Amino acid sequence: MQKLHIRIVGGWCGNRMIIIRDYLEQLITARGYQIRIDYQSIWESNVVCPTADLMLQLIPAFKQEDVHCPLLNVRPFLRDLDHEETIVMIFDNLEKHYPLVKNDSVTLNFSVETLVE
Repeated sequence: MQKLHIRIVGGWCGNRMIIIRDYLEQLITARGYQIRIDYQSIWESNVVCPTADLMLQLIPAFKQEDVHCPLLNVRPFLRDLDHEETIVMIFDNLEKHYPLVKNDSVTLNFSVETLVE
């Protein structure tokens, strides 16, 4: 499974973006997702990241029609990292667009010889 690329977009809230990144990384990987989270200050670059699978905005930098991936407003994280509605919104979005494949109940019935043939 390829890692999902999540981009946090903010302004002059640099330390807070790092705190949010670290917190979300723990929450999301605990659910089984393989992710890479980075951040972007809109004041340093206003270019839409072409490789992002999900963009989380702390400030209204982009419009959904301008990006190729889901774009969510996570401004409540500026005050409260445990903002339940925002966390639920992120996980609902991940489950909708990037559902996890459950491998624990799958039994593979093949042998090495079958793979070589």
